[in-house]
Amino acid sequence: MSETATDPGVYVRSMATHGWTGGMARATLDAVDILDVAGFDTVIIETVGIGQDEVEIARASHTTIVVSAPGLGDEIQAIKAGVLEIADIHVVSKCDRSDANRTLVDLKQMLKLGLADAGREWTVPVIATSAVSGVGFDELTKAVAEHRRIAFETEAGRRRRLAISDFRLRKTAENLLLARFNEDYGRLAPALAARLAERKSDPYSLARELTAALRLAGEGAPDERDVRPHIARTPSG
Repeated sequence: MSETATDPGVYVRSMATHGWTGGMARATLDAVDILDVAGFDTVIIETVGIGQDEVEIARASHTTIVVSAPGLGDEIQAIKAGVLEIADIHVVSKCDRSDANRTLVDLKQMLKLGLADAGREWTVPVIATSAVSGVGFDELTKAVAEHRRIAFETEAGRRRRLAISDFRLRKTAENLLLARFNEDYGRLAPALAARLAERKSDPYSLARELTAALRLAGEGAPDERDVRPHIARTPSG
């Protein structure tokens, strides 16, 4: 990373999730849009790690690479968390280790069980790599390039891009609604919370009253929370 960070053609940005679930920071995809506009042809998103429900990257990327390290039980995690299904390319890192072959074999065997893959345009490869020896990186680069071709030149790729756009639209709308809710909640909630504490109503009735008030407050009002127009008017530097 120290060598990559000094490359004039590479921009690296670390982003904390601030508790945001899904494996990515809330602003990650907005940052991807900015890098796209800036002219970067390839944007790599490294997630914070994936678990039972942290697989949003598969709904936001054109190519999803799952990296498993040997000896850490990642192959078992792949079965448990559904990681096996989200990968377009499986990579086993540190293949110079003696126990790497076990991980490779296990992943390949599990992929063979996915008989539904028959007839698909893409067969998920399992590639062994080593940062020490450089083994596997040419194969990985070729696999990424081929999957990119499928992503942008086939009907399956078009459907995936449409699904990504649908995901982006939904997440953006949810973020705007959540921002408005958080801003208005502090103004509307105290009186309702007091009624709940005094047992004058129940949580569901008061929550419906709160959401109705939020809808009325938002009717006809332009959304002032989209900061992009303000950013566009801000002089650089």
